[in-house]
Amino acid sequence: MQGQQHCAVGLDPVMEDGMTLAYLSNPASKPPELLRALPEGIGISQAQKSFAKLPDMIAEAKQSMQLHFHFSLNGETAQIQAYMLEHLASPMTLNELAERFYVNKAYLCSSFRESSGMTIMNFLKHIRMHQAAGALLNSGESIQEISERVGYPDSAYFSRVFKKTFVVSPESYRKGPFSRSTGS
Repeated sequence: MQGQQHCAVGLDPVMEDGMTLAYLSNPASKPPELLRALPEGIGISQAQKSFAKLPDMIAEAKQSMQLHFHFSLNGETAQIQAYMLEHLASPMTLNELAERFYVNKAYLCSSFRESSGMTIMNFLKHIRMHQAAGALLNSGESIQEISERVGYPDSAYFSRVFKKTFVVSPESYRKGPFSRSTGS
């Protein structure tokens, strides 16, 4: 990083050893000499406050990345994805989907994966978890109600799948720093 310049909240310090960036991303550490020499009025205290929120911002970004998937532009796959979204609460099997869309199971699986980049069952799990995460943060519904609404009649199993996806329980996710719920 030697010789490169980095802008951090209005500052443009020269990075000599990476210490300034390390400090800004971890304000609990001792500030490097370059930052200690700056007068308080030029905004470093504001930058330090802003960067103190960095761990929460990183956690939110990680949670968002875990939900990454895209909808296919392929007409057949897009229809299947739309059907799955409309029927989240219903049990779905590959055989039922193949029958519904008049294709054999092997073709359904391979064409879906080729068009969307993931298997049908992974796509279903992702959209169910995405819907559940949104409901946990934005509604006062119970975990049981949310699990049933997204297709998991067994809330204990839903909680295990949710924890495997997000690395926290639904309860912890709801209480997390990004909750906008009006009630628990």
